Amino acid sequence: MSAGILPKDSNFIAAIGGVSSLTDSASSIRAFQYDPTTRGVTVHSVSGLAFGAYDYVSMALSIGDTTETYTFKSGGSGGTTVNTIVVVYTNSTRTVLSTVTKT
Repeated sequence: MSAGILPKDSNFIAAIGGVSSLTDSASSIRAFQYDPTTRGVTVHSVSGLAFGAYDYVSMALSIGDTTETYTFKSGGSGGTTVNTIVVVYTNSTRTVLSTVTKT
């Protein structure tokens, strides 16, 4: 598949592009890999940001604030918090990322 050219479905909408996990090494930089047999997406852990299984995500945000807080839980909205990701921007326009912290 050439860069910028994606196959189209029957409605002429571009399909999501990826590479086969059988032919592309995990060390190469790609959008994502997929398993051609199951057609499932292959997920690689990003060192330092990986965490356990979850089935619920909430986001806390205030207008004009510079912080977004994502809470990941197992067991639904009332379940156990698995991890929290805090994204901080340099100002309220949220155009420049300052830090990302996992707890």
